[in-house]
Amino acid sequence: MKSKIPLTKLISEEDLSLANNITFEFVAGTAHIDEKELTIPLQYQYLEKILLGNQTCVIPESIIITEKEGLDKLLSYSKHKIHKFFNLMDERNVSCLVVCNNAEVSNDIKKRAEKFAVPILRTSFPSKVVISSILDRIHNLVAETKVIHGTMIDVFGMGVLILGKSGVGKSETSLELITRGHRLVADDLVKLYKNRLGKITTTCYNSQAFGLMELRGVGIIDIDNIYGASALRPVKDLDIVIRLISWEEEQEKKKAGTYSRLDDTDITNFESLSGNKMFASDESRHSFYEIFNTKIYYREIPVGPGRNIATIVEVVVKNYLSQINRR
Repeated sequence: MKSKIPLTKLISEEDLSLANNITFEFVAGTAHIDEKELTIPLQYQYLEKILLGNQTCVIPESIIITEKEGLDKLLSYSKHKIHKFFNLMDERNVSCLVVCNNAEVSNDIKKRAEKFAVPILRTSFPSKVVISSILDRIHNLVAETKVIHGTMIDVFGMGVLILGKSGVGKSETSLELITRGHRLVADDLVKLYKNRLGKITTTCYNSQAFGLMELRGVGIIDIDNIYGASALRPVKDLDIVIRLISWEEEQEKKKAGTYSRLDDTDITNFESLSGNKMFASDESRHSFYEIFNTKIYYREIPVGPGRNIATIVEVVVKNYLSQINRR
């Protein structure tokens, strides 16, 4: 894990998990902005709490968060004391001062920030949202990631990763799902990482390719232009992994004895409802896909003539929802 992150990289990171991306306005003190870094784990303080005591305590290499209350408290000090406070921030190598709720920054504070090269950033969001966003951005920047060849779709609120060999029909199935009102997260290359809550999160590997889909015989299509922004979702937690397998793959699995039309989950649910042990077997059936030491519900769907794969995907999701709702 990295020990430090450049401040400029953190500021440019997008908040994919939020409805509105948090943006920052540089107000003052940007002369040496490229040299500023944030130490991991993040240390942050609220300005109004720092100024409460008789002795000013600033944590080295931290960020300081404030709103109007903190700025008003700082302005109540003499110019000499304000000068000493910014000098202390410089000595402790404070990464930046973040002003929330678009609070007004006085010229006196701006002058001190410029003199001691303490960056002041301003945003319209409240402090609690800003801190949460910064922590998420740091985690996303340093977390282990994987890139998988597949297509990620939001189906009935569940994150579904569709895998399969090239040409098996992943994009075509996803396009059919989109026409039914479901939402595309990523096509072709899907980026996965574990978020701060421990869930596997997915997004498009290349932000510039977000909303684009490649269809054989058609080329690259823009989902936003054809179906509108409501057909897209920039980020989604992973709930289900579905692998599309060709007829040849299905036959190979049958010969190897690794293919079963029923898995342990189906058998357990059926036996629980019927009270019969009809399917008792020592055969190992895998119904989970493991990534980042996390088990994800997994199904394999054979592809063949006359099979509506999009409908089957919807049924898999509804079946999964019915199972978790019964728990």
